[in-house]
Amino acid sequence: MIWPLFSKPEIRKEFIDRFSYKFEVEELGYLQNLWTSHQAKQASIRDSMLWFNFTLSAFGNSGSEYLLGMYGGEQIHMGVEIDTPIGRKLADIGEPLLVKCALNPQKVRTFTEYPWGKILVSSFHLSLEPEAYRIDQDGNVTESVSPEDLIVESVH
Repeated sequence: MIWPLFSKPEIRKEFIDRFSYKFEVEELGYLQNLWTSHQAKQASIRDSMLWFNFTLSAFGNSGSEYLLGMYGGEQIHMGVEIDTPIGRKLADIGEPLLVKCALNPQKVRTFTEYPWGKILVSSFHLSLEPEAYRIDQDGNVTESVSPEDLIVESVH
């Protein structure tokens, strides 16, 4: 079995099918308006891609709370604040998970030259010197990932 890449419409349809009963009609309309306007601009850089961060440096800080604090990832909640009625409902669905993954580095697209060496050396330096500068990098793949290459952990 392969963990398939889904497009935003597929993810959103599943969300509506499974959880629409938790939301008022106006709230669902608000989400659908967000999906049409705000997120439509992101389709070319987000659809059918899995995004990864290669260190845990962002985990547990204010940036990860937004990403992990509400159901569905950015495909569902981009543009929704966590402290709003919709945000609180999204936060009550499911349990946030941290997914660790084995990836072929030649198939990962990043935004800097030679990212693996920079991440590795700066992470090691930080382990010796707490004030050292860490180089971190996001990247994405456009192929499905096999479940054998995944380790899923509860965030709590």
